[in-house]
Amino acid sequence: MENNAGSNRFITVKGIGSITAQPDLTTITMKLETKTMDYEQTMQRATSEIELVRQALISIGHERQALKTIDFNVNTDYDSQRDAEGNFIRRFTGYKCSHALKLEMDFNMKRLGETLDAISASGASPEFQIAFSVKDKAAVSIAATGFFMAERMGLSTISTQVRLVITAYHIACHLLF
Repeated sequence: MENNAGSNRFITVKGIGSITAQPDLTTITMKLETKTMDYEQTMQRATSEIELVRQALISIGHERQALKTIDFNVNTDYDSQRDAEGNFIRRFTGYKCSHALKLEMDFNMKRLGETLDAISASGASPEFQIAFSVKDKAAVSIAATGFFMAERMGLSTISTQVRLVITAYHIACHLLF
Protein backbone atom coordinates (compact mmCIF):
# COMPACT_ATOMS: atom_id res chain seq x y z
CA MET A 1 0.00 0.00 0.00
CA GLU A 2 1.40 3.35 -1.00
CA ASN A 3 1.46 5.98 1.75
CA ASN A 4 -0.04 9.11 0.17
CA ALA A 5 -0.86 12.22 2.19
CA GLY A 6 -4.61 12.56 2.61
CA SER A 7 -5.35 8.91 1.80
CA ASN A 8 -7.27 6.72 4.21
CA ARG A 9 -5.24 4.40 6.38
CA PHE A 10 -6.52 1.04 7.49
CA ILE A 11 -5.41 -1.30 10.23
CA THR A 12 -6.39 -4.93 9.88
CA VAL A 13 -6.29 -6.99 13.05
CA LYS A 14 -6.84 -10.75 13.02
CA GLY A 15 -6.91 -13.06 15.96
CA ILE A 16 -8.82 -15.47 18.13
CA GLY A 17 -9.77 -14.64 21.66
CA SER A 18 -12.20 -15.41 24.40
CA ILE A 19 -14.04 -13.33 26.92
CA THR A 20 -16.01 -14.24 30.00
CA ALA A 21 -19.10 -12.45 31.21
CA GLN A 22 -21.07 -12.89 34.42
CA PRO A 23 -24.71 -13.72 33.67
CA ASP A 24 -27.23 -11.04 34.48
CA LEU A 25 -30.25 -12.70 32.84
CA THR A 26 -32.06 -15.95 33.58
CA THR A 27 -34.46 -17.45 31.04
CA ILE A 28 -36.81 -20.28 31.96
CA THR A 29 -38.31 -21.97 28.90
CA MET A 30 -41.33 -24.17 29.60
CA LYS A 31 -43.39 -26.57 27.53
CA LEU A 32 -46.92 -27.54 28.50
CA GLU A 33 -48.64 -30.36 26.63
CA THR A 34 -52.21 -31.57 26.86
CA LYS A 35 -53.92 -34.34 24.93
CA THR A 36 -57.52 -35.52 24.89
CA MET A 37 -59.86 -37.10 22.36
CA ASP A 38 -61.93 -33.91 22.14
CA TYR A 39 -60.58 -30.67 20.65
CA GLU A 40 -62.56 -28.36 22.96
CA GLN A 41 -61.49 -30.30 26.04
CA THR A 42 -57.84 -30.21 24.90
CA MET A 43 -58.01 -26.43 24.51
CA GLN A 44 -59.73 -25.99 27.89
CA ARG A 45 -57.07 -28.06 29.64
CA ALA A 46 -54.29 -26.18 27.86
CA THR A 47 -55.81 -22.87 28.96
CA SER A 48 -56.21 -24.14 32.54
CA GLU A 49 -52.59 -25.29 32.74
CA ILE A 50 -51.16 -22.03 31.44
CA GLU A 51 -53.34 -20.13 33.90
CA LEU A 52 -52.10 -22.31 36.80
CA VAL A 53 -48.50 -21.47 35.91
CA ARG A 54 -49.29 -17.78 35.35
CA GLN A 55 -51.10 -17.47 38.71
CA ALA A 56 -48.26 -19.23 40.52
CA LEU A 57 -45.78 -16.74 39.04
CA ILE A 58 -47.98 -13.75 39.87
CA SER A 59 -48.33 -15.01 43.46
CA ILE A 60 -44.57 -14.60 43.98
CA GLY A 61 -44.37 -11.18 42.36
CA HIS A 62 -43.80 -11.76 38.64
CA GLU A 63 -45.77 -9.49 36.32
CA ARG A 64 -48.62 -11.14 34.39
CA GLN A 65 -47.07 -10.16 31.04
CA ALA A 66 -43.65 -11.57 32.01
CA LEU A 67 -44.68 -15.05 30.82
CA LYS A 68 -44.49 -14.98 27.01
CA THR A 69 -45.66 -17.51 24.43
CA ILE A 70 -42.86 -18.50 22.07
CA ASP A 71 -44.66 -21.35 20.27
CA PHE A 72 -48.17 -22.73 20.22
CA ASN A 73 -49.61 -25.55 18.13
CA VAL A 74 -52.41 -28.09 18.09
CA ASN A 75 -52.01 -31.34 16.17
CA THR A 76 -53.94 -34.52 15.66
CA ASP A 77 -52.16 -37.53 17.11
CA TYR A 78 -52.18 -41.07 15.71
CA ASP A 79 -50.81 -44.51 16.56
CA SER A 80 -49.92 -47.16 14.02
CA GLN A 81 -51.40 -50.60 14.68
CA ARG A 82 -51.79 -53.82 12.73
CA ASP A 83 -55.23 -54.85 11.61
CA ALA A 84 -56.53 -58.46 11.46
CA GLU A 85 -54.68 -59.06 8.16
CA GLY A 86 -51.36 -57.70 9.48
CA ASN A 87 -51.55 -54.37 7.66
CA PHE A 88 -50.63 -51.19 9.47
CA ILE A 89 -53.44 -48.75 10.05
CA ARG A 90 -53.37 -45.35 11.70
CA ARG A 91 -55.65 -44.90 14.67
CA PHE A 92 -56.63 -41.44 15.92
CA THR A 93 -55.54 -41.02 19.55
CA GLY A 94 -56.56 -37.42 20.17
CA TYR A 95 -55.71 -33.75 19.87
CA LYS A 96 -52.40 -32.64 21.27
CA CYS A 97 -51.73 -29.03 22.26
CA SER A 98 -48.15 -27.89 22.84
CA HIS A 99 -47.52 -24.49 24.35
CA ALA A 100 -43.95 -23.21 24.74
CA LEU A 101 -43.43 -20.26 27.07
CA LYS A 102 -40.54 -18.24 28.39
CA LEU A 103 -39.95 -16.18 31.47
CA GLU A 104 -36.97 -13.84 31.60
CA MET A 105 -35.79 -12.32 34.85
CA ASP A 106 -32.71 -10.79 36.40
CA PHE A 107 -30.04 -13.27 37.43
CA ASN A 108 -30.71 -14.10 41.08
CA MET A 109 -30.35 -17.68 42.29
CA LYS A 110 -32.68 -17.19 45.28
CA ARG A 111 -35.38 -15.73 43.01
CA LEU A 112 -34.83 -18.57 40.54
CA GLY A 113 -35.40 -21.13 43.33
CA GLU A 114 -38.62 -19.38 44.41
CA THR A 115 -39.82 -19.30 40.81
CA LEU A 116 -39.11 -22.99 40.21
CA ASP A 117 -40.82 -23.90 43.48
CA ALA A 118 -43.91 -21.90 42.46
CA ILE A 119 -44.03 -23.55 39.01
CA SER A 120 -43.64 -27.00 40.57
CA ALA A 121 -46.43 -26.34 43.08
CA SER A 122 -48.76 -24.83 40.45
CA GLY A 123 -50.58 -28.06 39.61
CA ALA A 124 -49.34 -27.97 36.01
CA SER A 125 -46.44 -30.17 34.95
CA PRO A 126 -44.35 -28.26 32.44
CA GLU A 127 -41.04 -29.48 31.14
CA PHE A 128 -38.55 -26.68 31.54
CA GLN A 129 -35.03 -25.57 30.75
CA ILE A 130 -33.00 -22.85 32.42
CA ALA A 131 -30.45 -20.69 30.59
CA PHE A 132 -28.16 -17.98 31.90
CA SER A 133 -26.89 -15.20 29.65
CA VAL A 134 -26.18 -11.49 29.46
CA LYS A 135 -28.78 -8.85 28.67
CA ASP A 136 -26.52 -6.71 26.50
CA LYS A 137 -24.70 -9.21 24.27
CA ALA A 138 -23.71 -6.44 21.86
CA ALA A 139 -21.85 -4.52 24.61
CA VAL A 140 -19.90 -7.64 25.57
CA SER A 141 -19.03 -8.25 21.93
CA ILE A 142 -17.93 -4.63 21.41
CA ALA A 143 -15.85 -4.67 24.59
CA ALA A 144 -14.22 -7.93 23.52
CA THR A 145 -13.47 -6.59 20.04
CA GLY A 146 -11.95 -3.41 21.47
CA PHE A 147 -9.91 -5.37 23.98
CA PHE A 148 -8.44 -7.75 21.41
CA MET A 149 -7.77 -5.05 18.85
CA ALA A 150 -6.00 -2.93 21.47
CA GLU A 151 -3.97 -5.93 22.65
CA ARG A 152 -2.92 -6.80 19.09
CA MET A 153 -1.94 -3.18 18.42
CA GLY A 154 0.04 -2.98 21.68
CA LEU A 155 -2.13 -0.27 23.22
CA SER A 156 -1.86 -1.29 26.86
CA THR A 157 -3.65 1.79 28.25
CA ILE A 158 -6.75 1.12 26.17
CA SER A 159 -6.63 -2.62 26.78
CA THR A 160 -6.40 -2.05 30.54
CA GLN A 161 -9.50 0.16 30.45
CA VAL A 162 -11.40 -2.37 28.40
CA ARG A 163 -10.20 -5.24 30.59
CA LEU A 164 -11.84 -3.55 33.62
CA VAL A 165 -15.19 -3.72 31.83
CA ILE A 166 -14.67 -7.32 30.78
CA THR A 167 -13.57 -8.74 34.13
CA ALA A 168 -17.00 -7.98 35.61
CA TYR A 169 -18.35 -10.90 33.52
CA HIS A 170 -18.07 -14.68 33.72
CA ILE A 171 -19.77 -16.39 30.70
CA ALA A 172 -17.52 -17.62 27.88
CA CYS A 173 -17.85 -16.16 24.40
CA HIS A 174 -15.35 -16.97 21.67
CA LEU A 175 -14.70 -14.40 18.99
CA LEU A 176 -12.97 -14.80 15.65
CA PHE A 177 -12.10 -11.67 13.73
